[in-house]
Amino acid sequence: MVTTNTASRLNLKQNKDYLIKIHMKNTLDITKILQKNISIKLKKRDSYDLKLLKIRLRRYNLTIEQYKNLQKTNNNSCAICLKTDCELYIDHDHACCNYKQKANACCIRGLLCPSCNSGLGKFKDSLELLNKAIAYLKRDRV
Repeated sequence: MVTTNTASRLNLKQNKDYLIKIHMKNTLDITKILQKNISIKLKKRDSYDLKLLKIRLRRYNLTIEQYKNLQKTNNNSCAICLKTDCELYIDHDHACCNYKQKANACCIRGLLCPSCNSGLGKFKDSLELLNKAIAYLKRDRV
């Protein structure tokens, strides 16, 4: 004969096992849902990146083969800082082409990371300004 105390312990254990089982199932379901959403987001991101690359190639009159050659030449890294774990922008000579017209492949200088690309843009591609910045960095600190 099972006492009420023992019976209630069995019920608690069964309830606990049941709750753990339900929790694990729900956790797995949530994990699956999250993984599915992440893979959808990654697919959308890949699709977006591909569209963006095609737009950039069109702007600079480059074929995918020419772009891949640029990547190979740069070892798939920024031509200035050699960073590899970032998106690479197509750098071109602004003096060669008007910003309203498409650039020619002859204007392309290489691939740059966002920081280096922005830095050159801030210095307006001016060697004079860049040399002044280098001299400023080399001078003694106050």
